[in-house]
Amino acid sequence: MKRIGIADSRRSGAHQFRLAFAAGIVLAAMACLVVDAVAQPAQAGNTRPRRNRFLAQGRRLAAGPAAETPEQKRAREIMGLFLREGMSQRYSGEQVTRLYMGRVAETRQIIKCDGPGRLRMEYISPEKLKGETILITGGHIFHFKPPPENKILEGVALPEEFQARAVGFRQGVKNGTIHVQVVGQELIAGQQCSIVEIRSVSGGHFYLRFWIDEQTGVRLKIENRDPQGRSVSETAFTKVDYTTPIPQTEFRPNSLPNVPHEARLPETPPLPNVAAAQQQIAYTIREPAVPAGFHLNGVWVVTGRIGRKTTILRYTDGVNTFALFEVPIVEKQPGPGAARPRAKLRAMFHNDVAHWRSGDLNFALIGHLRRETMQTIAESLTKAE
Repeated sequence: MKRIGIADSRRSGAHQFRLAFAAGIVLAAMACLVVDAVAQPAQAGNTRPRRNRFLAQGRRLAAGPAAETPEQKRAREIMGLFLREGMSQRYSGEQVTRLYMGRVAETRQIIKCDGPGRLRMEYISPEKLKGETILITGGHIFHFKPPPENKILEGVALPEEFQARAVGFRQGVKNGTIHVQVVGQELIAGQQCSIVEIRSVSGGHFYLRFWIDEQTGVRLKIENRDPQGRSVSETAFTKVDYTTPIPQTEFRPNSLPNVPHEARLPETPPLPNVAAAQQQIAYTIREPAVPAGFHLNGVWVVTGRIGRKTTILRYTDGVNTFALFEVPIVEKQPGPGAARPRAKLRAMFHNDVAHWRSGDLNFALIGHLRRETMQTIAESLTKAE
């Protein structure tokens, strides 16, 4: 039997906390289910409830199949409430995330949701994670890591796991491959919740339980279970507040500390080259003039807000790296005969990040580069029209 030393034990504990932390991010994102896949772009200063695609899905779900049990009918009604009302509800509160892996790894967070696509989560425990903040807004995710790292990981906000689950759920309920029923009620954070069980009819890995507030439709607890019904992880609110206004400044990137940024890249394997990425998108990928010694070593295509696809190009010189994000602009087209303005490079540079637009694309360049180098890269991608 292998003897586990102190160093090994510490590494194992740290690994468990990292996994719990990752679970906290994913499960907290579930509070605004698939925020970027379904949400319309948030407008600054807009305090009206935002509509989303799940509104129509909730109405379609309410129709239901002809033959079903009372528990299934109630589950369909509760999930319809979640999709119609809960997705647009603003709230704040505290929650706890637990990951069950032999021993329980636990994290606690303060969470604030301003409707689809606007979420802020601040870790308050354990001590090693205290101060870490996740901000999802404007189609981006910002992950602040306090000292000693003292940096912000920035990327596109794409909870792909839950995007796939949302699509699968809608289709599965329709074709009968997913079983949905109410299995009980419970008070969560002082609110009466219906417990909705969602599982694959075939007994596969799709096995979740939602605790849905019967008044607001907000998901106050979620539990992932394995095929044998054992809890794998859960996140649950301990406090929730629907009435206290949340300052809009909480959802602005400049509300985070003024520290350097690094690119937050997808965990999925990259595509082999730009040509492979180009086959997946309608817009033309622009490749920059890279500094001497740098070469392309990663390409991704990810689907984000309102179905827009973002291209991510990563370059390295073997030591340093930078990433280029390209996403199409969605805006009202000019009327007939209206002249489009000539493209001008108006890049904003701050903390290893440059943002600008050119033609029909928005660009973000993230990496430890000199400002002059960033300017040169931006100019190589900006074309006059």
